[in-house]
Amino acid sequence: MKLEANAIEQYIEIIDKVAVVSKVDLEDNITYVNDLFCEISGYQEDELIGNHRSQLIHKDIYTSIYDDMNFKVSQGDTWNGTLKHIAKNGLPYYVTVTSFPLFEDEDQQVIGQMTVGFVTTDVEVEKKEFHKKVRGYVQENNRKFLKARSMIDDLKKENKELELQVAKLIHNADEIEQYKIRTKADRKQIDKMEVQIRTLTKSMEEKIRAAKEKYDYYATTNTQLMERNKKLEKLNEELTHKADTAYEQIRLMQEKLDEVIHQNQTMSDVFNKEKNTPNT
Repeated sequence: MKLEANAIEQYIEIIDKVAVVSKVDLEDNITYVNDLFCEISGYQEDELIGNHRSQLIHKDIYTSIYDDMNFKVSQGDTWNGTLKHIAKNGLPYYVTVTSFPLFEDEDQQVIGQMTVGFVTTDVEVEKKEFHKKVRGYVQENNRKFLKARSMIDDLKKENKELELQVAKLIHNADEIEQYKIRTKADRKQIDKMEVQIRTLTKSMEEKIRAAKEKYDYYATTNTQLMERNKKLEKLNEELTHKADTAYEQIRLMQEKLDEVIHQNQTMSDVFNKEKNTPNT
């Protein structure tokens, strides 16, 4: 039994070194914090012991989250989740925690709770910043897409008007031919009109060509924007996958922690049972 007791102490020592650990009583007053907790929060131990832990709760966290945690722990269950705290310097930080009840040895009545957590600030901040940037990129691309689409529609309208003008000129040319047949006296005037038609036709053709070049340019730009948007969406999926992987690693660490807590409780029960067993 001495070896098992030493093992328990070793487990506790390891957890105390790598995790943020705190204890509170039934009134949510802080009764214990480890060194890592003080380091992360920026408070000294004497600034925390005896005070209500609400001073560490960030205003973004709803009271219902803590109410749910306290209720489950008071029922003898454990609670897992990510909490947003505020340090002494006013900066927020995130901790993924497991809270479990503390019992009296005699009647297993809950007398408080212990919270063991791991700081995940970088993961949460990176995830929020990435989604913010992606939304910005998508909105900007959508804005450029709508602008390009509007310009394309204007060019289509202008092109249609030019086609109508060309059709009108062609119709006028047909009338000129008929007029040539009807009279030769107005040949000079007809020749002048033909020159005007050729000039207008050339001008219209140049405008149509320019409009087509603009249309092709904005169509190509639109395609490039759509491809870029797809790449951004793919990058979003990849980073989301990385974030999910990080959460999975945290979950595995929590499972290992639960296993340690379970072993701790089992060995404690065995130790207390043998301790209370009278020698024969």
